[in-house]
Amino acid sequence: MTSPSPRRRGIIIVAVLFVGLALLGLMLGRFAALQREVIPVSSAAETMMVFDELGYSRDAWAEIYPVVPRMGLTHWPEGWSDEIDVETKKTLFLMAMASLALRANETIIEDRERLLSLRDPQDLGTRDARWLSELALRYKVISSENAEIGPDEIARLKRLVDVIPASLVLAQAAIESGWGTSRFATEANALFGQWTWEDDGMVPSEQRGELGDYRIKSFPTTLYSVAAYMLNLNSHAAYSGLRDRRGGLREAGQTVSGLELAATLTAYSERGQAYVDELSGLINGNGLSNLDEADLSRGGLVVIKPFGAWAQP
Repeated sequence: MTSPSPRRRGIIIVAVLFVGLALLGLMLGRFAALQREVIPVSSAAETMMVFDELGYSRDAWAEIYPVVPRMGLTHWPEGWSDEIDVETKKTLFLMAMASLALRANETIIEDRERLLSLRDPQDLGTRDARWLSELALRYKVISSENAEIGPDEIARLKRLVDVIPASLVLAQAAIESGWGTSRFATEANALFGQWTWEDDGMVPSEQRGELGDYRIKSFPTTLYSVAAYMLNLNSHAAYSGLRDRRGGLREAGQTVSGLELAATLTAYSERGQAYVDELSGLINGNGLSNLDEADLSRGGLVVIKPFGAWAQP
C-alpha cells in the first residue's frame, strides 16, 4: 500500500485539526455556564460600567429587566456611595441585590423541587434520607439528625421550603441596611439586622441590655447574608403568617408576590404597620414587583470584588 502524497497528508492533518477544534469548541460551550469570573472594581462608577458590559444598564433596569445577570458584589465597602448622587446609589444597590436575591432563591427552588419529587420518606435511599434529614434540621422541623421524618414533617417542609419574592428582599435590604451604607452592612455584610447571641457578630453601639447580650450577626459575603435572611423568614415562628399567606397563594394558583407577603411582617420591626407601609411604598415606588417573576441569565457567574482603597477596611 502506497503512502499518501505530501499534499494529501497536509489535507488530512488540516481536517484532523479542524475536527479537533470543533470538538473543543463544543466542550467549551457546554461548560461556559460553569465558568466563574472575578472582576475587581475600585469605585461605584466602575461597578456600573461592569453592569453595562453585562447588558445590565440603568435603562434596562428602568424597564425591570426580565433576565438578571448571574453576578454578585462580594460586599459593600465603607463609603462606597460617597462620590455618587442618591438616585445612582439606590439604583446600583437594587441592581446588585436583585441578582443576589434570585441566586439565593435558586438554591431554595432546587431544594423544593427535590423535596416535592421524593417518594415515601420511609422508603428512601441513603443519599436522599441524609439530604432530607439535613434539610429538616436546617428548617427546624426536627431537633436531631436521628429524629424520624414522617408525613407530617414532610408536609411542614413543603410549607417552609419556598421562595422569598425578590421585591421583598430588596425592600427589606434597603431599609435594614440604609441602602447598603450602614456600619453593619459595610463591616459585617449584615444587610437585614439579624440578631445572634453568639460571638460571630457586632455589638450595637446602643445595645438594649434588657434584651440580653445580643449582637448583629456577621457574614462572609452579601450572598450569605441574603440566604440567612431567607432561612429566617422560612423557619422562625414569628413569620408563620408569611408562610401561611404564601401557602394560600400557592394553593390558589396565584403569584407569590412581595407586596402580599410584606403585609404579614408587622413582627419584623417594632414599628409594626408603619414598617409594612414603608416596605409596600418602597416596592411600589421603585417598580420592584416585576422582579418577582424575573429569571437569572444562563451565563457563568461574575463575581464583582472591590479592591484597593475601595475595599473593605
